[in-house]
Amino acid sequence: MIDEKLARYEAALGQALESPEAARGLFAAIAKKPAFQADPLAYARRVLEQNGVDPDAVELEPAPAPVDRAQSGHNADPEPAEPVKPASAPCCCCCCEDESENQPSDEEDFTIETAPPKPLIEPGQYFAKSNRVSREASRWGGHKLRIGFTVFASDPRDGNGEVRATGLEWFANLKPGKQGASSKVARLLQLLPGTAGSASAARLRNQLWRVDVETISRGAKGKPVPAYSVIAHVSEFLSSAGIDSSSG
Repeated sequence: MIDEKLARYEAALGQALESPEAARGLFAAIAKKPAFQADPLAYARRVLEQNGVDPDAVELEPAPAPVDRAQSGHNADPEPAEPVKPASAPCCCCCCEDESENQPSDEEDFTIETAPPKPLIEPGQYFAKSNRVSREASRWGGHKLRIGFTVFASDPRDGNGEVRATGLEWFANLKPGKQGASSKVARLLQLLPGTAGSASAARLRNQLWRVDVETISRGAKGKPVPAYSVIAHVSEFLSSAGIDSSSG
């Protein structure tokens, strides 16, 4: 029944286009479309409607015996390399779809922004001013303490400290409740005077420290990543005064 209706539709299209060969080539082409294979009658009806043919009004002689289109194309005729259509024939939906697929849409045309590269300096010991302190959720659950530093090549308290890098970061796990005495956070607070037992995170901001900088070149799973520097260890508290506020 389906093949018989398709044959009627093809004949009606051939009559409308005044070219049975064009209709045959067109139906051979759309037979390869996934949408046609999913619902051939609905797809064929849409082709007819786009070419000014009312599928419900098709009244033609029964079509020849049906054949398997999936294996032999259409009506066992050799499939043309390109669908043949008169120059005046309207475009069929399959052709329009192919052209529209190659046209960029608004969703495909947008700006992609990337973060700037992380700073990279020579590993070693530096003076560093802590200027950002935050608590952030960890990807493995819990939280992390993140401190951002401006790193100097010489002591900035002399008034001529050369800035080597900004935005180097130090991380430590933050457990719920009290931090263990040997934890990374506790060891940092032990360097800061007047923080025995507990301290506000704000106390860690705008302080001068001596730090060790290391280079990271591999990610968490051991895969290579673009090299960048981190504060690996905060070894000494130096001062909370005498730092030029414009530095970092």
